[in-house]
Amino acid sequence: MNQKVYELAKMIDHSILHPTLTDEDLIRECEVANKYDVASVCVKP
Repeated sequence: MNQKVYELAKMIDHSILHPTLTDEDLIRECEVANKYDVASVCVKP
């Protein structure tokens, strides 16, 4: 990944807030967040 993109990704919070998301959706989106090494992942309790 380009260094500037990597630095930018560290400033992004990945929000997964839609109330109808399944556990599989949450896992998939957490994998995306991990892939891009974002700052945090926010999920609806």
